[in-house]
Amino acid sequence: MSNSSDALQSRFLEKFLIKNNIKKSKIENILDNTFSLNGVMAVSLIDLKSGTILGSMSNNNLNVDLASILNNGITEKVIQMAKDIDSPTQNSIQSIVITYQEQIHITYNVQVIQERELYLYLIANAKKTNLVLINNMIESIIK
Repeated sequence: MSNSSDALQSRFLEKFLIKNNIKKSKIENILDNTFSLNGVMAVSLIDLKSGTILGSMSNNNLNVDLASILNNGITEKVIQMAKDIDSPTQNSIQSIVITYQEQIHITYNVQVIQERELYLYLIANAKKTNLVLINNMIESIIK
């Protein structure tokens, strides 16, 4: 990305955070703490409604922003599916897990503010961690 598009994206994000009363420090804290967990390869925080990526981190060649955008579509479909089958949606969907042989992809509903649906998306190395460990650690981070 060029410097001008980085600056434009940064200004957009700042305006989005201010408009929605979201503290940047809270987002940075969630991302930093999640990214520091053993085995985590990438993490992002996404606003479901707008698809805005509020922040992301990655330690390798993963395009976490692209993965986040695609994952946002999956999250929307899961919520729609739950609505279609008359399941209580917003309070019942706490996480979505997709496991691969070498990776775990998890999307968590994060209640940073009440008015917005924010989702924490992470990709972890399945050989360096496990689902139970990640879930326990994330629970303490997002509270």
